[in-house]
Amino acid sequence: MENQEQGSIHSVRFNYLCGVINYSDKMKFERMVFRNSRGNALINLIDIPVLLDGEGKPVEGTMLDNSGQPLRKTIFFIAYQIGDSSSLKGKIFKICDAFAATKYSLPENVDKMESSLLDLSLEMKNIEKVRLETEEQLKQTLEWFSQTNQSGTFSNIEELRVVLLKEKAIYEALDTMILKDNIFYAKFWTTLEYEDEVRKTLETLPATSRGRHTSKPKFEFKNYKDTPYTPPTHFKTNCFTATAQLIVDTYEIPKYREVNPALSTMITFPFQFGVMFGDVGHGAMFFLIAAFLCMKNDELRKSLPRNAGMLIGFLDSRYF
Repeated sequence: MENQEQGSIHSVRFNYLCGVINYSDKMKFERMVFRNSRGNALINLIDIPVLLDGEGKPVEGTMLDNSGQPLRKTIFFIAYQIGDSSSLKGKIFKICDAFAATKYSLPENVDKMESSLLDLSLEMKNIEKVRLETEEQLKQTLEWFSQTNQSGTFSNIEELRVVLLKEKAIYEALDTMILKDNIFYAKFWTTLEYEDEVRKTLETLPATSRGRHTSKPKFEFKNYKDTPYTPPTHFKTNCFTATAQLIVDTYEIPKYREVNPALSTMITFPFQFGVMFGDVGHGAMFFLIAAFLCMKNDELRKSLPRNAGMLIGFLDSRYF
């Protein structure tokens, strides 16, 4: 009789399950497991502490809830007997899914558990090593970006930005061409003022580019009268006329060889705006602001970041 009882005790096997749930759900989770298992499952709950820095704030990387508070978690450990059917296991897994719990399986004996802990500890050390190496590499890269280039005129990141802008301009130009039999065909317009410069640039293109042999381009200049195309409109502007030209182009761009209304707009627009405003005090204030922007234009442009579009717009419209 005693041998039978000892044999039955040794034949009893347990299955283990652990995971993580929200701190606010731990009491409901414990009651659900107890009721559905009818007391045949042992559950233990351990709250995960929130790590704080020297100022009493959560350390970097801590998960936050919708209110900005640290999202607290609780570890659960469940041990239940393995019977002839898996009904109890299925109930426990359904409860975990209902509470959106993250489940982790545990080894069945102590030896396997110690081996798993050793593997996890080694994996954490490797991950921490990779993180530190990546962080050091990022610091070195950022330091290199902040350093000046070989010529000492600007930083390396500025040089990289210029290179990327050039590459973007090249590919945008290639997108406007027609590729046929590995040859790019293109038609473009240029003013008579830049015709000699464009011709010289095309004639002096190198025969190799990035180690690849490229044939020199063949080109031909034609007068627009000898083509069926209408030339596009081009107005040469400066810092004073650019704003007036932009106002005119907003309504409609003049056709080729049409009179440019921007010339008269430079006079009529400020005058009509002043008549509409009709306040000497406000007008004097705007005049002083515009005079300040005109005198400090170069200094302000150097100090402003590139994405300060609204402030740069004030500088561009300082004459109006």
